[in-house]
Amino acid sequence: MHRALCAVRIVLVMAMVSPLAAKVLSGDNLAAMDRIDQVPATPGAATTDFRVTLLGTATHGPRPDRFGASTLVEAGSERLVFDCGRSCTTRLWQLKIPLGTVKLFITHLHADHTVGIPDLWLTGWLPVPYGGRREPFRV
Repeated sequence: MHRALCAVRIVLVMAMVSPLAAKVLSGDNLAAMDRIDQVPATPGAATTDFRVTLLGTATHGPRPDRFGASTLVEAGSERLVFDCGRSCTTRLWQLKIPLGTVKLFITHLHADHTVGIPDLWLTGWLPVPYGGRREPFRV
């Protein structure tokens, strides 16, 4: 139930922050929703698809089989990370996403949703392929 509520919240936030997501949610592009898992979001690509990836769904306790709360939303060339739980940077790296290319949003200030921020912030400044950030890190 918690995962479903998180997914609903993320889609609603996407509708607020992204006109692209609002267009998809409004039904203007239902065919795109059928292909959502087939088209990866690449920077600079013009696309109307978006993808939601649960990077971690664990609670505050460290677990080797589940990373901390974090969700990646890819919409067009945007890469939005909602919450930054333990090992968020590891999961992004496993997906081959340079840490300097993501924008971070925090849903609330519980430790299990924020503990990964220093890692994302500092590692994002490393050179490509790890980071590549060229702008200030804003949350």
